[in-house]
Amino acid sequence: MSTNLQFIKSAEITTQSASLSVTDIFSARYDNYVIMISKMVASADDTMRFTYIDGSGEVTAANYDYAEQILYSSTTFGTDKNTGQTSAPLGGYGIQGKEEGMGMQMTVYNPFNATYTFSSFQCGYHAGTSNTELARKGYTMYDTNGSMTGIKFKWNASGEYEALKVNVYGIKEWVEV
Repeated sequence: MSTNLQFIKSAEITTQSASLSVTDIFSARYDNYVIMISKMVASADDTMRFTYIDGSGEVTAANYDYAEQILYSSTTFGTDKNTGQTSAPLGGYGIQGKEEGMGMQMTVYNPFNATYTFSSFQCGYHAGTSNTELARKGYTMYDTNGSMTGIKFKWNASGEYEALKVNVYGIKEWVEV
């Protein structure tokens, strides 16, 4: 069976850590990428965020813009949006010591050679609070020229990962014959 997803790299945290940097994944070989997170366990309740990595290291300039929609179990939808941030949310909300129900997909568009680097994400999980978040879907934009080569996953405040598994795939262009 043929697929347009080409495996690039896997990265994993197995001992407690504040972040996970996945380097050397974006290049001129593919225009777009899919990042799958299949396992995440947090040391404290917190929101998962990301920054890009370029040839100089982590990119933390205040050029991240985002908008996301949140599905709650006890109300309707909520939203979260902001511009000019030093990182962007990835939709995942870690609950201390819980992994069940967590799954996330992120698509990154033109990270290596673009005026703007866009991404979209969607995730589903069980947060276990009175206003349980069931899912998030959102979009981010890094609005400065650059060649991003990797991505760093971290927390909004001071949480740490007890476990995190990331798989990165390049998307081959579809050619009609």
